[in-house]
Amino acid sequence: MAVELDHLTLVAGGRPLVDDVTLRLAAGGVHGIVGRNGSGKSALLACLAGLLPPTQGTVRTLGQPPGARCLRGRVAVLFQDEEPYPSQRVSDYLKGYAQAIGGLGNNWLDSVAEFIRHLSPIPLGSMRLDRLSPGQRRAVAIARALLGRPELLLLDDPFDRLDAIVAVQVARRLEAVAAGGATVVVATNGFAPLAACATTCWVVRDRGLVEVAAEVAPITASLAEATP
Repeated sequence: MAVELDHLTLVAGGRPLVDDVTLRLAAGGVHGIVGRNGSGKSALLACLAGLLPPTQGTVRTLGQPPGARCLRGRVAVLFQDEEPYPSQRVSDYLKGYAQAIGGLGNNWLDSVAEFIRHLSPIPLGSMRLDRLSPGQRRAVAIARALLGRPELLLLDDPFDRLDAIVAVQVARRLEAVAAGGATVVVATNGFAPLAACATTCWVVRDRGLVEVAAEVAPITASLAEATP
């Protein structure tokens, strides 16, 4: 299993975020976690990334405790408010991350650069990150997460700040990544792009996860019923 949660409970600042969740996600596929702002979906991803310890229960990613040293390079995380270093050029930012996860051949970097070219009508590689629009910076951050073809991708609101055309391109790329055997977990409250690529979809309701069909109408209905 790529993700295993056993009776997971998360409490932060005295506030319960996730309560007694048990979940199994097999390797492969795009798995959506949809919920309103403040529903606990970001905390759940942080727990899977090893950044937030369980209050109760157990968590395993790729068969290991989250954050285990042996998962380095095998798990990639995109945070909701991630902003790349402003003074760097896009190409230097990506190369620096590639070196940080153990070094990658030029073919990996070329693949990611090609992905970015699909997302922008203008070349971004030589541009400074602080000269990019918020949507362009988000696209570069997504490309960074894809570097090295991780086995598990944890993406917090990857479609945020992207225009509709770019969001479709990102959804297609996530589909391709999953088709290659990786497991993609997407937390979002913008479910339309997710519905185009999700294998399974879970709605955060009453601090638990309820599986729904990965289609816009059922997700809309489930969100309307979810506790704020």
